[in-house]
Amino acid sequence: MAGTATAQTKVALLIANANYTAVTALKNPPNDIAILRGTLEAAGFDVSLLENATRAEMSAALGAFEEKVENADIGMVYYSGHGIEVNGENFLIPVDAALRSDRDIKYEAIVLSDVIATLSKARAFKLVLLDACRDNPFLRTMKHGLTKGVPTRGLARVDSSESNLLIGYATAPGDVATDGDGATSPYAQALARHIATPGLEIEAALRAVAKEVFEATGGKQRPFKTGSLFDTVMLGPDGTAPVVLQTEDACRDAATHWAGISATTDRALFEEHLRNFPNCAFASLARMRLASLSVDQGAGQATIAIPAAPVHESEDNVPQTECDLLASAPDDKMKIAALAGVAFTAIPTDRAVEACRTAVDQYPRTARLWYQLGRSLHKAGDYAKASEAYIVAGNYGSAAAMNGLGRLLSLLAREGRTDEFAPVLAWYQDHVAKDQAATAVELAGAFEEKAQLRRAFDMYTVAARFDEPNALYKLSWLADRGALGPRDPTLAATYMVRALKSGLLTSFQSDVWYGSPRIAEESVWSYEFRVALQKEMTSAGVYSGKIDGRLGPSTVKAVERLRKKL
Repeated sequence: MAGTATAQTKVALLIANANYTAVTALKNPPNDIAILRGTLEAAGFDVSLLENATRAEMSAALGAFEEKVENADIGMVYYSGHGIEVNGENFLIPVDAALRSDRDIKYEAIVLSDVIATLSKARAFKLVLLDACRDNPFLRTMKHGLTKGVPTRGLARVDSSESNLLIGYATAPGDVATDGDGATSPYAQALARHIATPGLEIEAALRAVAKEVFEATGGKQRPFKTGSLFDTVMLGPDGTAPVVLQTEDACRDAATHWAGISATTDRALFEEHLRNFPNCAFASLARMRLASLSVDQGAGQATIAIPAAPVHESEDNVPQTECDLLASAPDDKMKIAALAGVAFTAIPTDRAVEACRTAVDQYPRTARLWYQLGRSLHKAGDYAKASEAYIVAGNYGSAAAMNGLGRLLSLLAREGRTDEFAPVLAWYQDHVAKDQAATAVELAGAFEEKAQLRRAFDMYTVAARFDEPNALYKLSWLADRGALGPRDPTLAATYMVRALKSGLLTSFQSDVWYGSPRIAEESVWSYEFRVALQKEMTSAGVYSGKIDGRLGPSTVKAVERLRKKL
């Protein structure tokens, strides 16, 4: 039941950096904040603008805005301009930044965590929107290798423990957003259209933004968000004031409703579930079931909304069940500690599936039980329901379930069935975390085996966000060969340096430098790559030999020196 709506004080800081002194200017940021300013002021926001700001001006504006936020219920920051990611940390680039080397970033740019901190005292809701994923010209000119992390295109995913905070990104982690062909960026245009729609809850508004941008860019740009929101928040006006509706447990009856419809094929029942429980634990399952029914009924490939995380955290302090005895995984950190676990090949599927279904009906918010149900269904060959169970467990924080889903998708890739599970693949790609990067590389390898290079590249890119060395090596290999477009030996060299600095030790040493048949001939790597690699290592201070493109002893020694700088 919704509580009483009350008027809220709302403040917003809109930043547009376009006229960079060291690189070509961007055309749209000033227009982006102008169109958003009109939308937000009409919705009752007190809007502050900052345009073409130096680092000192950005710092001063953030300090002043933090004071405003102290007296506000809702605080918002929107940034349009260049951004950069180094070793998982995001930075916004002021117009006076030169960034001659990666070492300069922390001194010349504004770290995103400081921007988020300015909103910490907002009483009800905090929102950060980043239209900062444009293709970054600084990367082509700066010297690399002076810090452990190598700067990359796009921004990294940020997961904050702060409640009632959402962070919206113009495109997926590591990807590049477009400045747009018109006067405003596609992201800014969609935000202005949806974010303050009267009566539209903010997460629904951001989903509408993502859909519009995805369609407007032909699928090249997919906005996403991170964060947690426990209240129903609408930024649009109610008369002249915004409202925040406090809610009770909207998910209380979700498990009961799902248990009654999960075995059906009636689309209307799943649609009803989404209307009644749009942000609860089973919403993602309902969306996938609708998508699979659309495919089965010949409607073509259905798309699926990014599943919402559950409102409540996992309840894992529950007693041992028969499901634990029959299907717990030996390496699952969430399993009952006293149990050794059951190997995947030894799961008695006839008993385990039923036992685990009973367990999740009894304890529907317990991550380990959902994971164990997923394992049982996976072993039984019911891949659709297994993927659903893995996703629920993943939503509740099960890293083991994410790895299980990755292995299931690898199996499906090798069987040529990925298209059937496209919504599952999209969800997995958006939710992979650092401790699942190695499994993402396995999935990428499965795609590569089936000559699905675009999907392989996308998964290697996901893993590379976490500096997974084998993923970085493969991206280097693909970039040097121009497997998905024009050859880019310079980018290939950058990936290779990142791979070396991220722990590509034995594999690089044995497979690449010492006697591997595919590397013994220098022609396997392009001359331009070999030269670019030597230049990268010269900039890093580990190579002082000739820039001749030869993979000789001096280059090998430079690789060893680079590793020792870890």
